Amino acid sequence: MGKTNLKLENAPIVGVTATHYTEPKEVRFQLAKKTVEAWRKAGLPLIVADTSPKSWVVDELADRGAIICPKPSPGLATQYIDGVNFALKNGAKKILTAEPEKIDLAKFALDPISHSLEHSDIVVVGRTLKSMRSLPTYQAKIEEATALVFEKFGYPPDVMSGIRAYSKEGAKVFVKYDADKYGNNWVRLHEPLVRARKKGLKITGVLIDLIYPQEVRDQEQDNPAFDMKRLDQSLIHLQWLLKQEGYKISFPV
Repeated sequence: MGKTNLKLENAPIVGVTATHYTEPKEVRFQLAKKTVEAWRKAGLPLIVADTSPKSWVVDELADRGAIICPKPSPGLATQYIDGVNFALKNGAKKILTAEPEKIDLAKFALDPISHSLEHSDIVVVGRTLKSMRSLPTYQAKIEEATALVFEKFGYPPDVMSGIRAYSKEGAKVFVKYDADKYGNNWVRLHEPLVRARKKGLKITGVLIDLIYPQEVRDQEQDNPAFDMKRLDQSLIHLQWLLKQEGYKISFPV
């Protein structure tokens, strides 16, 4: 298993991701292994908060260079919180959180993402038009529309990318996310931005040419089950936003 006690203060940026797999042949697990290898080749540390039922997941990821976060709490929010806390406790000064299937993200970790944190506390890492065109068609449309609503309320472009970068102070705000109150879900991407602003922290955005994996696109394109999943996700994001802005509204999610 990967190291669980280390010093990260000299790392220019530290990645944090979360995994949960049940089958070795899962496409997303194969991509996660490639992601770990990409971070290793870039010379950057990547922390994995895994809650898979079997140890072969962390064993394979650790063999490829992942740093394993010990005993994370399962959930779309709590695994990332535990991973970021682990990074902070080991000296990380800049932290980049993203899903494990984003193979090419390591290419952008230093420039422009880490550089953007020189003058920001939280960076919303969004996708360029080229990147959006690589998504399954329905996902691209629903996420673009949802992100535009967020922009109307003053958020940076493409909050739906799922990628966030934090300074040490920004990360301290993120780990205070209350999963019991707001949900152990994607709201962890947005609610910390509200508290960060109240604290006077600076939030900015940057766009990158992150291409969606073709293997995943092939699974999801014109697939009604995945389209409904993306719709439900967007409704969760929008429901939180509109309630945050004082609108009394509830979606069937």
